[in-house]
Amino acid sequence: MKNIIKFIMVLSTFALIYYAGDLTINHFLPDNHSIANSSMLFTYGGMTGYIFLIVFVVVLQKNNYDQLKKHKPRLGKFMYMFYVFLAMLFISYAIISFDLQFSVLMVLIFLFITTLFDYLREKMIEEINGNHVHPKKIL
Repeated sequence: MKNIIKFIMVLSTFALIYYAGDLTINHFLPDNHSIANSSMLFTYGGMTGYIFLIVFVVVLQKNNYDQLKKHKPRLGKFMYMFYVFLAMLFISYAIISFDLQFSVLMVLIFLFITTLFDYLREKMIEEINGNHVHPKKIL
């Protein structure tokens, strides 16, 4: 029950951020024909920032996957390649059809997926390094 409430809270937070982002973008980027070039400039800037953020997060996670590769080489390599594949899917969204409002939600989803992968990786390393007799070993 506790996990269901947490999940609902996270989903409602995502929905609220998406709605607030939509209102903010509509406030700052009105659809006027006289400022079409400046709104396109904001779109290109958002696209560049979106791609750089995803690449930055993937580069930061590489050291963590290298630690997993020391203990479980095949699984660590597979998880990292799958993570890079997911990052490429998120980057391809920016190339195919970019929407500034939807990109905020996509970044939050990508960070959530990154957190899940990091949690799985930490559990695997903790299981390998943990002491089975005394499980509350301080690392």
